[in-house]
Amino acid sequence: MSDIIAIVATKDNATDLSGAQAIFWVDTIEQAQRKALLLARIFKAMVHDLEGGIYLIVRH
Repeated sequence: MSDIIAIVATKDNATDLSGAQAIFWVDTIEQAQRKALLLARIFKAMVHDLEGGIYLIVRH
């Protein structure tokens, strides 16, 4: 079973996202990519790019 650990998203998506998972807001897509990669390494998880500046960190 897979668990969503966190969501990394640009501030442009602030009105589109909400939920119980941790959401990390960043200013640019480049910052989102970097933060998602670092979080995935920390949690030994995978990054899934949903495009538009939204990244899911998922443990499979």
